[in-house]
Amino acid sequence: VQLAITVVSGDLTFEEEALLVGHYRATRLTGTEKIIDKVLGDAMSDSLNLGAYPMEPGTHRIFPNRSAPRETSWHTPRPRAVIVAGLGQEGKLRSADLVHTIRQAVIAWVEREVERGEEKAPLSLAATLLGSGGTGITPGQAAQLVAQGVHEANELIRRSSDRRRLPEVRELRFVELYLNRATEAWDALKMLAHASPTRYRVTEPIVVGTGSLPRPLESGYRGAEYDYITAETRQDVDGNTFIAYALDTKRARTEVRAQAMQARLLRDLVATASSELNTDQQIGRTLYNLLVPIELEAFLASSGETQIEVDKGTAGIPWELIDDASPTRSPQDKPWAIRSKLLRKFRTETFRTQVTDADGDASILIIGEPECPPGYPPLPGALEEAREVYKLLTSASGLARESVRGLFAGDPMQSGADARQVVNALFERSWRVIHVSGHGEPVSAKGDRGGVVLSNDTFLGASEIKAMRVVPELVFVNCCHLAAGSRRSLLREPQRGVFDRTAFASSVAQALIEVGVRCVVAAGWAVDDAAASAFATTFYEALLRGQRFLDAAALARAKAFEFDGNTWAAYQCYGDPDWRFIRKDALPKASSSPRDDEFDDIGSVSALRLALETLLVQSTFQGYDAANQLKRVRNLEERWEKMGWKVSIDIAELFARAHAAAGNLADAIRWYENAIATAEGNISFRTLEQVSNLRIRRALDEARSAQVEQERLAAPASGRTSARERATANTRLRAAISTARGTIKDEMKRLDRLTELQDTVERASMRGSAMKRLAMLEAAAGRGAAARRAIGEMARYYQRGVEIARDRKADNLFYPALNLIVAEIALHAKTTKWKGLPKTLFDEARASVAAKNKSNPDFWSLVAVPELQLYEAVARGNLNGNAAADILRSFKDVFQRSKGRSEIASVADTMHFALDPYVAGPAGRSKGTRNMLTKLDELIKPLKTASS
Repeated sequence: VQLAITVVSGDLTFEEEALLVGHYRATRLTGTEKIIDKVLGDAMSDSLNLGAYPMEPGTHRIFPNRSAPRETSWHTPRPRAVIVAGLGQEGKLRSADLVHTIRQAVIAWVEREVERGEEKAPLSLAATLLGSGGTGITPGQAAQLVAQGVHEANELIRRSSDRRRLPEVRELRFVELYLNRATEAWDALKMLAHASPTRYRVTEPIVVGTGSLPRPLESGYRGAEYDYITAETRQDVDGNTFIAYALDTKRARTEVRAQAMQARLLRDLVATASSELNTDQQIGRTLYNLLVPIELEAFLASSGETQIEVDKGTAGIPWELIDDASPTRSPQDKPWAIRSKLLRKFRTETFRTQVTDADGDASILIIGEPECPPGYPPLPGALEEAREVYKLLTSASGLARESVRGLFAGDPMQSGADARQVVNALFERSWRVIHVSGHGEPVSAKGDRGGVVLSNDTFLGASEIKAMRVVPELVFVNCCHLAAGSRRSLLREPQRGVFDRTAFASSVAQALIEVGVRCVVAAGWAVDDAAASAFATTFYEALLRGQRFLDAAALARAKAFEFDGNTWAAYQCYGDPDWRFIRKDALPKASSSPRDDEFDDIGSVSALRLALETLLVQSTFQGYDAANQLKRVRNLEERWEKMGWKVSIDIAELFARAHAAAGNLADAIRWYENAIATAEGNISFRTLEQVSNLRIRRALDEARSAQVEQERLAAPASGRTSARERATANTRLRAAISTARGTIKDEMKRLDRLTELQDTVERASMRGSAMKRLAMLEAAAGRGAAARRAIGEMARYYQRGVEIARDRKADNLFYPALNLIVAEIALHAKTTKWKGLPKTLFDEARASVAAKNKSNPDFWSLVAVPELQLYEAVARGNLNGNAAADILRSFKDVFQRSKGRSEIASVADTMHFALDPYVAGPAGRSKGTRNMLTKLDELIKPLKTASS
């Protein structure tokens, strides 16, 4: 039996089927997972924080969507469930592993459906392009491998002797936001179907759904926010060593080989560069020229956040020290590692699969200059660093003193903690962070020796960390201070020759990562005491503020750069860029402000068009902060003016829509008027309709603002407000109402002229909306009779919209039908003899909504489901507690999918328009409605101003 495959380009939050997504090993959710997690009420992130989230290939977990009770037939959760498949480390995912993971996840989901008592008919499944957000997997490969995994699951189900007769998956829908990636996947699937026509059938064409974008703003695509580089040592057929690079950024994906190099020359340069006495800046430039291929230079120079994956052959290279600058560089220009926020990742096949992470109640252990065997010199710098870190972490801005354990001598003349005390402290309780400063020795080849030097010729190393039942999330190891004295006295192994300090740091990091530590900071060579202390305290200050590991390391490195020497480059930072030290008392993070230079790379009108479309989707569906979005739109306006591009109708309309989505109606109207002025008669009816609609909305908003101010000044709590101020406010309110009334009248004339050319559902609905706003205005002015006449006109126009939609079999009949219901409720709310609305009107509206939501749902079709349920319950007088709870849950579910402030505000306005008169009606029937309206207000208020 063929597997029917459909490719959809659009927003996945509107998808109805169970959704299959992938997760690369990380400490936070990004991209698709982050968006869908909000729809599920943070169930996925909760699982991640508990350590129960699937990480490795072959693992999976199913998250049912509990946004609506199963017995509520009128509401379908979207998606029905989320199936998360583990993908392991980015860059290490193999095709066979992905197919196996998909196969097992699909079988588990099918079994779950049967256990839930679902019908045994063939199932439908939606999927993202799993794995293509990381390096090594293209959208086309992802689509083919997922399809193969589903096919293999069906084969196993078909051969199964399970008496339950598990259903097969007959329909697979790939959902991808960007059309170019969806197209690549569609092309690859077509090839797959051509090769195996009995297995696969691909639907034509690609379905372009709600919220689709042509392509990402950047030329490349990456699920994470940082650039990713792999630097792997290889050998050619002649045995020459070279470095193979793979680059995965938002600007490009590419693979290149570095030129072959003399290993001895490189070792000499590394040894010199990693000396605490090195002040030769040219070595960093030489290493850059030797190591970085010309093809990568431009990408590296422009990188803002970078993680480099190294192996055993490249880990010993001081990547932090390489310098892309010319000798004439300004002293104010920071080196590449600081500019790019360079972070490392160790490529290893050995790691601890089951790791119990520390929770928010875990503590911090600080070990400073532990006791060492004779022959190791004192380390006053190490002791001072530990004391400074302890002081910072227990300060007023830090943690509770009982959450921080300091294990160091109170006086430089005293001995530090001995081996027994250190090991006892290690197992005393759960530690989230362990900070160690002291002597260190390299990890032996067998791994049985090496690490932080302790008394009695013992060490604190990875094996001790591994023995901990709860593995710390961060280990900071600083074992190389200038006060350590000569190299021989520090290492105690002069027969080994020159000590490779960078290899020491990388070996410590590798050992810790393999036992499950998420983040490691290790000094690669002897460091200056003052610079080391500045690095450590700056690093922990940033973590206490809730910043990412990547940002904290970058700030610390920049601080150390202010000191003389090369300490700033000594610290090798390995781990998850997004890891944060989450405090129980952490304050909500403010939304970050957009960069002023964000759009400096836009060099064509088509790129400008794409940027505006992206901002529009982000404002409407992805919950981006309205103030930041407005700033970004204005940044695009400045870019447009700087480039000297002419005004075109489509660009003007996009600017208008982007401003409106950010809540700025004034500039939205200005851009629409620009489009009309420059169109020379060639203007779309839609533009004329939209500008009329916005003018009416703005006029009503201004009247409301004047009313709010007038009520504030008239309130008894206003205290010292003078009679003159109150009179002025009354005058402004009357003027605003008069202006709004005139605006509505003028725009109705324009809409009537458009209707004379052709009457449409949209135009009938716009005229009905104008009358609704006029009724609101008249009610605010205390003109009850005029308000009722306006509601009557509203009902007439929406009735006309229903008739047009019915005659033309339009898919949006539900919209005028819903608003006709609102008008009738508002018009008859206070009458005791009202017989209500015909059931056929509700049935017709529901059928229209169901059809729209099945084919191409959007915010308005989804929110119409709970709206219809609410208004029918009010009209029938049966808004009981259970029905109200279900309706409220459904509203919340829909609002999580669309963050457009104007859309949510419109829903709130309509509810108050319909239900406020009802609440003011006969007391016996209004209590339930009043309670419902209060709860809906509590739900909507924060969403109208929500940040990303």
